[in-house]
This record gives sequence, structure tokens and C-alpha cells, in this order.
Amino acid sequence: MSIASIRRAGPDDADRLTAICRRAKAHRGYHAAQLARWADELLVTAESIRDRPTFVAQAMGAPQGFHQLVPGDRE
Repeated sequence: MSIASIRRAGPDDADRLTAICRRAKAHRGYHAAQLARWADELLVTAESIRDRPTFVAQAMGAPQGFHQLVPGDRE
């Protein structure tokens, strides 16, 4: 059994994290047309990793999931 670890994401993770994000939405049953409409929202960039706290869950030598904190309005 492989032990998972959490690490800070780096800019080189952007493509892999975008793929994880898109696969996760597709797994939830969203159709390809809807995923295409969300393409910009599902994109993880090197800039967003730099500007927002982003953490990767890694196991078996590769990212398996991630979390990116996005600031929002709090009322």
C-alpha cells in the first residue's frame, strides 16, 4: 500500500491538476458540452498556483487530487 502525502503545488503541476479537475467533473456525470463551457473555470494555471494556496494529495508518485483556496466575498 502506498502512503499518500500532501504537498504545496508548484507551477509545473498546472496541467496535471487541470486534468484531475476535468476528470472529477466528468466522473460526476457532466456532459462533454457542459465541460467545454466550463473550460476556463476548470483551468488550473501556473499563475493561479502562484497566487492562491494550492495543495496536492500525492500517492504512487503522482498527484491524485488537489485543493486550491479561492478568496471570495464574505458577508
